[in-house]
Amino acid sequence: MSNKVHALLLFCFLSSCKNSAFVNPYSKAPKSHTSTWTSSKSSAITLSTVKTPEELILPSAGIDNALGDLFEIALHNNPSTQSSWSEAKAAAAAYGDSLSSYFPEIGFDAQFNTNREGYIFNNPEGGEGFFMNNQIQYGPIATLSYLLYDSGERKNKAAKYFWMLQKSNFLHNESIQSVMKKVADNYYNYVKECAQYFADKEDLEDAKETYKAATDKHKAGIIAVTDMLQAKTNYLQKKVNLTNQKNLKDNSYISLITTLSIPRDAPLQLKGFPKEIVTSPFTEDPKELIKIAKACRGEYLAAKASVIAAKRDLEMVKAEVFPKLSLTANAGEYWYQDNYQDAGNYNVQLDLTIPIFSGWHYRNQIKNKKALLSDAKAEFYEAELSMIEQIQTALNDFVSAKEKIADTKSYLEAAQIEYKAMFKRYKHGIVTILDLLSSQAFLADARAQYISAQKDYYVSIIDLSFATGVLGTKNPECL
Repeated sequence: MSNKVHALLLFCFLSSCKNSAFVNPYSKAPKSHTSTWTSSKSSAITLSTVKTPEELILPSAGIDNALGDLFEIALHNNPSTQSSWSEAKAAAAAYGDSLSSYFPEIGFDAQFNTNREGYIFNNPEGGEGFFMNNQIQYGPIATLSYLLYDSGERKNKAAKYFWMLQKSNFLHNESIQSVMKKVADNYYNYVKECAQYFADKEDLEDAKETYKAATDKHKAGIIAVTDMLQAKTNYLQKKVNLTNQKNLKDNSYISLITTLSIPRDAPLQLKGFPKEIVTSPFTEDPKELIKIAKACRGEYLAAKASVIAAKRDLEMVKAEVFPKLSLTANAGEYWYQDNYQDAGNYNVQLDLTIPIFSGWHYRNQIKNKKALLSDAKAEFYEAELSMIEQIQTALNDFVSAKEKIADTKSYLEAAQIEYKAMFKRYKHGIVTILDLLSSQAFLADARAQYISAQKDYYVSIIDLSFATGVLGTKNPECL
């Protein structure tokens, strides 16, 4: 009867666990490649405990936030810099750990051991005897181990992790500058779209006046209906342009607040383009800019640090084939049953390790590290070429933008004068509707060109700052 009960309980247990992971692990995955996965309630509750940070910096309400304010907000809120900072701290901890081999390892153990054994022996008086032995042993023991000498393995390992730390630090700098560049790009794009939106409003007002003037002249019988329809078509086109531009403005705002990691309803007020064109602090000598970048650019310096770390890694592996001398020692005292004591014990041992043969392990390790060093050098050279390309491209864009902003300003001033004169002449019947619409098109184009030129000019300064690695630094010569 008892066996039947046990069998029944075992069957019930296995039946209840038929979908458990240890019986059927596939039950914890989607049923097929076309099925979606729904997690359990307990998993959903656990997942709900993982939340995004709530300690965000929000824009100041009631004032215009300058670009510098946005940098501060983004660097605090954006997860990219938090991630790169965590990686740098992890690298710093790894470097600290690599230094631990310069110190002895000291440990302390406390042992308690009880043992009971029975023995059967031949009794001299005849037959067999039985003896039971009870033994108790307890006491503390201290241990020490220390690497007395190697041929540079320990030193090169620490140096490798030091330069890996420097790489992480430089990449953190690059991360900060990347966030700042993205903020600046989105900021100037939003300012540009806002300026274009207001310019399109002005274009719509101009088209509205033209349409009204054409309608009045048509009612007075001065012009044909086709002229009025052309003015109306132009007016409706400007309305469509304004609607499209509003959409671009709103989307650019979303991109900006996403970069700032702030909610949609944050009280963000921004200034437009400066009234006076800000002078660039950069020289136009590419050699000087490249020199600055080699001392400041995080990505370039990180690639340099990778080469040094790879060299140290190679030297560390080379040192593994040489002898090592280490010391191990322990000391303690044991007590036994009946208060018996061993009066203390110790052991000191020197170990000399000489690698002789390990299936070509060391030779292949050296080859592996040499290949990795070669790869690090290639990546460094690629980083240098990319940096130089970015500097030269950013410099060309800056020079072009500086010229364009002066030309487009003159173009806008001329187009405004022409349109005002043409509008007066049209009202007096001196020019046709086509002449007026043509001058209005030139004015709309001039407004758009000047707005675009301002954006390109300021973005080119940011690009040059990023390419040289001085964006957000105190500079002189970064290192």
